[in-house]
Parts: sequence; C-alpha cells; structure tokens
Amino acid sequence: MSKNIIRSDLIYLLALIQSTQKIFAYSKDINSVADFLLNDMIVVNACLQQFAYMGETVKKINPLTKADYPNIPWIEIQSFRNNIVHQYQKLDLNKVLSVIKNHLPSLETDLYKVIKKELENGNIPKDHYEVAKNSDFYSYIDFSRIDGL
Repeated sequence: MSKNIIRSDLIYLLALIQSTQKIFAYSKDINSVADFLLNDMIVVNACLQQFAYMGETVKKINPLTKADYPNIPWIEIQSFRNNIVHQYQKLDLNKVLSVIKNHLPSLETDLYKVIKKELENGNIPKDHYEVAKNSDFYSYIDFSRIDGL
C-alpha cells in the first residue's frame, strides 16, 4: 500500500475506534431494548449518532485501504448508517443492541490491528501517530492496545 494512502486514513481509523468506545461507554448498562428506552431514549440517540458518524467516516477511507482489509465490514457500516439516517422510525432496536453487543467488539479489535499493522509496515508515520496519541481529542482510545498488540 502507498504510504500516502494510509497516512490520511489514520484519522478516520482512529475516529472509528473512538466511536466504538463512545458507544460502549453509553451502552454499558444496556442489556435489553427496555433498557434502551429508559431516560427518554437518550442512550439510543447517543449510540445512533455515533453509528451514523461511523458510516460517514467509512466513506472517507481510501478504497485501497478497504480492499486491504476485507474482514472489516465497510459496506455494512455504511448501510447501517443509511438505515439510521433514512429509516429512523423503522429501526429495530433489537438489531441495534445486537450490533453493539455482538459485532462492535470484534470491529474495534480489527481496527486496532489495522493501525498496528500499518504502523509496523511504515505506512503510518510514527510522528502522526504520536500526535494523535497525545491529543485530547482521542481521549476514548486505549492506545496501549495499539502499542502493546
């Protein structure tokens, strides 16, 4: 992969991880759809906003990066965003909860692995990574999972 390709994708990959972390934080006490519906659906809306953001972010990732990592469900992330944004009233909260509990953990792990691999391959400049790592913006990201993988 060209160094210039993955270099620009670092911020998007980090944004995806940050969104997964926020969803985990927001939904940590959610075990059922009934839990989701408490508090005037604030948790639901917070999670859905992050999923929508993830779908928008995926659109910005270089197609060559996506092709290098076919195990990441790029198209499904975008499709989920489209369902949230365009069919909000028809959303199945059981499906949303299933995605959070059953699919998001492995996605998060895979995204950490992508960054780790591309750092090792020299496709992400270490100085760019260090700037991101020291930024308050990425406060939800556990950088030790990249450094210690």
